[in-house]
Amino acid sequence: MNLPDKQYFSILQWITERGLVNEKGEAFDFYDRAFLLDILCDFNPNIAVTACAQVGKSVTFSIKTLFSINDLHTNAIYTMSSDSDVSEFVSSKFNKIIQANIHEFAGMQTDNVERKELNDRFIFFKGTNSKTAAISTTADLLIHDEISRSDQNAIETYKSRIKASKYKGRWLFSNPGTERDELDLAWNKSDQKEWVITCPHCADEHYLEWPDSIDMEAKCYVCRACRQPIEDDVRRQGKWVAQGGKSKISGYHISHLMCPWITAEEVIEDSEGDPAYFNNFVLGKAYSPGDLSITKSSILDIWTPKD
Repeated sequence: MNLPDKQYFSILQWITERGLVNEKGEAFDFYDRAFLLDILCDFNPNIAVTACAQVGKSVTFSIKTLFSINDLHTNAIYTMSSDSDVSEFVSSKFNKIIQANIHEFAGMQTDNVERKELNDRFIFFKGTNSKTAAISTTADLLIHDEISRSDQNAIETYKSRIKASKYKGRWLFSNPGTERDELDLAWNKSDQKEWVITCPHCADEHYLEWPDSIDMEAKCYVCRACRQPIEDDVRRQGKWVAQGGKSKISGYHISHLMCPWITAEEVIEDSEGDPAYFNNFVLGKAYSPGDLSITKSSILDIWTPKD
């Protein structure tokens, strides 16, 4: 394989020096998504990201996975809810990243959806609905994409697949679903990092929160302390600050309120629709109606697609 002899200890150094690009063949751009940088560089074995829709989390974890295979020499299992989700994701995102960076991943085949090999290390792609999905494959790292839409019992079974590994990595990320599913439990046990901004008017430091961070009449973001307008650059220049106690789980919460391309007016409009959609896909928070009793079986019945 045409790979450099150099060992990269920083994923950002690897991306920069090897000229890696995204699935569209474009340079990775974190100008509006600076909040992804710490997540990209975080190789804590236990990560939980509860996130709103369309913020680049799958591409971020794809490149992290490739780095872990390429430079950290791990075997990985990457799961999604169903086999059809796996097929669509691998063909439209993961394979595109490989093809756009063929100078780095020469020899990694794109015609096999379920398995990729690089430097004698493997990535296995699995749909959690398959009854044999977690039985025979072992790994150092589990990447559970859209875990809240996955078979929760299968997710439990996957934990046994990393028992022999020293790393025992488990990266969970998703638009959240109902309370007390695997992601929600992990988030609540994590250090619960929030994207904290500094108000340029009063210097108060806090994270943006619905509805306190929005002026409903002016339809703009405001400081929770002094109620002065918050510009997009202030939202761009936040920093991750843990709100919970010390934990072995590195947790991140991403909402549309952090995203500079999402206006306050859009958030207000979304709040007027379905509350489950608003909480899960806009606020990036788990949501259960007050009269709904949550069990693992009810989660599966509601959220698990049937192929």
